[in-house]
Amino acid sequence: MPFNFDVHALFFSENASGIEAQMHARLADRRVNLVNQRREFFYATPAEAKAHLMELTGNLLQYDEVPEALEYRQSLTQSGT
Repeated sequence: MPFNFDVHALFFSENASGIEAQMHARLADRRVNLVNQRREFFYATPAEAKAHLMELTGNLLQYDEVPEALEYRQSLTQSGT
């Protein structure tokens, strides 16, 4: 990744890896990279991701649909875009 990750969702769980696996299963038909399964990117809107997380966790402490993306936004201003 060329930029640091942004945190979009925050929740407590005793089985975070299980929730991650369930999210991957729910979005499997929308996987971006069909060749390399280790690349965990999916075509989904932030609202869809939030709905899945709410169903799986029952409670989100924080959810940001619009990322801060500070480094990305800085790169746009530097490139003149």
